[in-house]
Amino acid sequence: MIEKIFEVAHTVNERYITLEALIEHYHWYSKRNFIPLIEEEAIQSNQHGLVFMMADLYDEKLVDLYFDE
Repeated sequence: MIEKIFEVAHTVNERYITLEALIEHYHWYSKRNFIPLIEEEAIQSNQHGLVFMMADLYDEKLVDLYFDE
């Protein structure tokens, strides 16, 4: 599912994907290039048991290719 979301985001030219992950799944999202937007939540979640995270889809090679053309 995450791969499909990344694929759609690239297709519609979105740079960031944000989500609120359950603290129990923090490491699962980290392995998939998500980082916490509030560093303290990575250590201790907010009052709802969530960690606000994002993935940056910036592709430097793709941007360079675009400007080289």
